[in-house]
Amino acid sequence: MPCRVASVLIVLLATLASAAPAAAERILPPGGEASFGEARVDVNAAGRVAVAYERIRRGPDAIRVSVRSAARLGTPAVGRLVGRGALRLVRLGDRPADPHVVVWRRGGRLVASVWRRGAWRVESLPAAVRRGDALDGAVTRGRVVLVVGGSRDAVAVVRGHSGRWRAHPLPVGGAPRSGLVADVARGSGRVVVAWTAGGTGPGAAVWAAHLAPETAVWTTPVPLMAAGTIAAPIVGDLSLNARGDAVASVNTSPRFSGPASRTVPIRFLPYDADAWTSLPDLDTGRQVAVTPAGVPVAAWLATTQLLFAAYDPASESWGPPEVAWDRPDDDFGYLYGAGDLAVDADGRVVVVAGVDPGPGPDDHFFVVRPAGGPPWSRPDRFASLYGSPALQVGGSLVIASWLEDPSGSGLPEAALAP
Repeated sequence: MPCRVASVLIVLLATLASAAPAAAERILPPGGEASFGEARVDVNAAGRVAVAYERIRRGPDAIRVSVRSAARLGTPAVGRLVGRGALRLVRLGDRPADPHVVVWRRGGRLVASVWRRGAWRVESLPAAVRRGDALDGAVTRGRVVLVVGGSRDAVAVVRGHSGRWRAHPLPVGGAPRSGLVADVARGSGRVVVAWTAGGTGPGAAVWAAHLAPETAVWTTPVPLMAAGTIAAPIVGDLSLNARGDAVASVNTSPRFSGPASRTVPIRFLPYDADAWTSLPDLDTGRQVAVTPAGVPVAAWLATTQLLFAAYDPASESWGPPEVAWDRPDDDFGYLYGAGDLAVDADGRVVVVAGVDPGPGPDDHFFVVRPAGGPPWSRPDRFASLYGSPALQVGGSLVIASWLEDPSGSGLPEAALAP
């Protein structure tokens, strides 16, 4: 097996009901950094977590999955073997009768292992998607919904109650696509994708389309933001709640050599609508999410303060910003932004904040807003690591995960947030 220099996944689980300070826990069986490759974690509304990982072997790596209670996250288990190849994604169903799915690559082809009736079984995906990559997925109402593709295309792949997989490609046409992002609602299975059309020139715009698994028909792609609104636009963030309300932010590409836009356009798609709504622009930041009730929220950095605001439909404006964390610069580092933002099924808000202490890895903190509103929790440092955290929600549980380069611990870890 060639020497691995690729990043390995660092995973943290935030259980908001816990009162204990966040502390990293080992989530894999015994073995050093050289024993493991990629890892993926998921959590569901029933309080179960799945830890999928690659165990390095001669030839293709062994892929194993352990499904256990979130309370036993830090109790490593070897798990069951699902195949040998390259791990891409794991998703849990919320109900006892729901399947679970692991997506992995075998011999250059994408396949799925589905948990049904007490066993993992390998299933072939439609030929149209076997060469793509798994962008996102969800298990909802007995269906498995995946988005497979890349930065320029996407195919919704739905496994119905019959067990048959069907592929539904995003309609082709229009200006060349780039920077495509996708998200799948965990409750409804609604798929939303957004991308830049037209490159980085004056004619560049951001477009979007969505699909409901019940109809399996893509909506006609529409512009979220017309060409010329901001320079070199890209999708900054795209987030769905469980029922399928979607919010997206648009930023100037960090690769653009000219001046970046001073405002951030925000667009909102209600779960029961096909038309996007333009919300008032934000002055900065790009982290957005939607509450279970369908209220868009945002978090951003303003000098030394981490700020949060919720949209008020009655006034058609953003509410007054709340200070989630006021941290002046000091000898121990400076606050540099919100790594990600998520809202759980109870309406609690989790922000991952990053602090740069100087040379070496960054410090990461959980900052939590109760469902009833402020005050915000005291920032809780859970790790000192490299990478950009990304949050996932499963009921009242939240997962933070990011890629850690080999100069860090080199092993997946986990922590419970307060």
